[in-house]
Amino acid sequence: RLMANKKELKDYYYSPESAYEQSGGQLIHQEDKEFMDSVTAIIKENLAQDTLRPELIADKLGTNTRALYRRFKKISPLTPSDFIKDYRMKHAAQLLVTTNLSVQEIIYQVGISNKSYFYREFSAKYGVTPGQYRQMQNSTDRIHLALVFPPRRIQRRLYDYSHRAIYRQQGTM
Repeated sequence: RLMANKKELKDYYYSPESAYEQSGGQLIHQEDKEFMDSVTAIIKENLAQDTLRPELIADKLGTNTRALYRRFKKISPLTPSDFIKDYRMKHAAQLLVTTNLSVQEIIYQVGISNKSYFYREFSAKYGVTPGQYRQMQNSTDRIHLALVFPPRRIQRRLYDYSHRAIYRQQGTM
């Protein structure tokens, strides 16, 4: 039986099915996933630079720009330029929610030097300005916190009501 299991594993790893992984809700080839991981690592490493372009990524990967575009076209619906822009906007949105940095500081941290371009692209992606996005996320967090940790006066009332119910059940009230 152990030999049969070993043969099944060997057959699986030599089969085409083993070369694919589930990633982001879709099946992707392991080589393509490794490629996208390396592209993402390069973007993350050079995010603050406004010189982050597909040419820089291609250079770091040891390939030319044309080959990078071809590989992207095969894997992703986005072009390398759009992938970089999308990564920058997602990172900016994360910084808006998790930090108290000003929008201007966030713009520079994601490697964008033109404020109007950033506002236009951010609004196109999220449907609101960066300031509105931060307000919406913070108010959503406050609502969630209020449900999880209600204010003291509400906690006290809940405590009183629960104790009254216990006393009623015991007949001591």
